[in-house]
Amino acid sequence: MSASSYKGTCRITNGLDLLCEKTNSYSPKGIVVYDEWDKLLEKHGKFGIEGEVLRLMDGGEVFIGPDTPSPFNPNRLCSCKDVTFFFCGTFATLGRDRPKHSLGFVTQEPDTKNKTLITKDDILESRGSLVSSEFLGRLSFIECTEPMTADKIRYVLSSEKYSPIAKLSEKYHIQLNLTDDTSERLCTLGEHYGLRGVTNEITRIINQRIFEDETISSIII
Repeated sequence: MSASSYKGTCRITNGLDLLCEKTNSYSPKGIVVYDEWDKLLEKHGKFGIEGEVLRLMDGGEVFIGPDTPSPFNPNRLCSCKDVTFFFCGTFATLGRDRPKHSLGFVTQEPDTKNKTLITKDDILESRGSLVSSEFLGRLSFIECTEPMTADKIRYVLSSEKYSPIAKLSEKYHIQLNLTDDTSERLCTLGEHYGLRGVTNEITRIINQRIFEDETISSIII
């Protein structure tokens, strides 16, 4: 769930709804990810939002279901004891005091050789911190990801599994190829705007070419 959908098409418990549906159980085992958690706190205030997830993080039981339950579609009690929650975001306020990082929660051990670790105390002491001590006390650990680099974008663009080139080629039913100059330009762009920015730039070029010639089947950029 992302910040933009909260209280629009989503509630805090919607992730549990989907997990219960997928596992066909109201005592599910799985992972629920909250993306753009910092943006959600900025938009709605940390105390109200965090209050909704504290019981979930404690492994308690919560009622999930429709906004307007009925005898035919009632709310049901869901156990969170075997659910792991991930809270992801950029948390830009930390950048005022320390190098910028993204925060998230992952299963692998942190690489202390290449990363500047951020502690719970660092978060509480940062100016304009959005996260409360009650919330931090329930976190198992914090993982800081490295900033996007040109080399990482270059790796993704050349990857058969992750490259947006293959996905966009399939989406638009075209043969898409990048020149070396374009690839390097996109790598530089990705350092500032991430992979999503790179994908959007490629999509913009494709749409322009298709607008000029809707019968085009191969594009070199």
